[in-house]
Amino acid sequence: MGDGLRQGQVGVIKDAWVRLQNRPIFRSFRTVEFSDYSCALVATRLISQSALFPAKCRLLDASEAIFNRVGDGSKHLLILNFESADHDMSPWLERALELASDAEGYCEPQDIQKDNAHREGSSGNRRSTFLRMPYFRDALIRRGVVQYAFKTVITWDKSFDFIHAVKKRTAVAIKGLSNRESFINCWLTHIYPDGLAPYFTYTAPAPPETMIDNWIQIKIETNEICISEHGSVTHHHAVGRDHRIRGYDHQRPDLFKEVLSSAKQKIDPNSILNPGVLFDPVGYSHDHWMTL
Repeated sequence: MGDGLRQGQVGVIKDAWVRLQNRPIFRSFRTVEFSDYSCALVATRLISQSALFPAKCRLLDASEAIFNRVGDGSKHLLILNFESADHDMSPWLERALELASDAEGYCEPQDIQKDNAHREGSSGNRRSTFLRMPYFRDALIRRGVVQYAFKTVITWDKSFDFIHAVKKRTAVAIKGLSNRESFINCWLTHIYPDGLAPYFTYTAPAPPETMIDNWIQIKIETNEICISEHGSVTHHHAVGRDHRIRGYDHQRPDLFKEVLSSAKQKIDPNSILNPGVLFDPVGYSHDHWMTL
């Protein structure tokens, strides 16, 4: 029932507890450069399976790196950050750098450890650009450019071929819609011992009168691309109505839908709680919710 609870389908949270911890005062970070993207993925996998648990482990392909004002676009960058409120994290960083070096990564022989480390260098530039991204997006929309993103998840053994295929097929799909070349970048938002969560960003020219239609069509295309390449239709942003378009509905087992639907009929027979997010209430179609 995890999906149903996260989407507000079958319940309302009345009480919650929060775990507090001290603010980190020990930080160690470094940016590792890679000439080969497959080597960068290997390094990221090794770190994810090492039980080092970095506070930040972001892999930016070369085009995403320059877009975020980190690097000159010639190298793929792995941004590492370890932090603690209790102890020095440099041994953890040193071990992570050894793993990255084994995968042909390179970084300058310089360590930075200070309270505001996450606000400086490559890590700081990336953080700053990420926070400003909604404002950049709005400015691009006014200039007739759709700038958006979609995310997915895949296992490590399929990661390189998957990312390459999604970028290539997305570029082809956008060119078919706009007859213009587009930029498709990739960065990893989350890493796990079993897999990774690639986050793809794209730009697509579109006049204001067709911009919404173009965005919907790109969403449909990218949903289908991710599924056909054996990824998930989404990751940490849960599902939602736009991910259902030739996406979640095709991945969700029918039995799961029936079980969740039965629970919802008992708890929320009138479909008051967030209707249409995971499945349609009786008597309504998905098109109804997309027009709200």
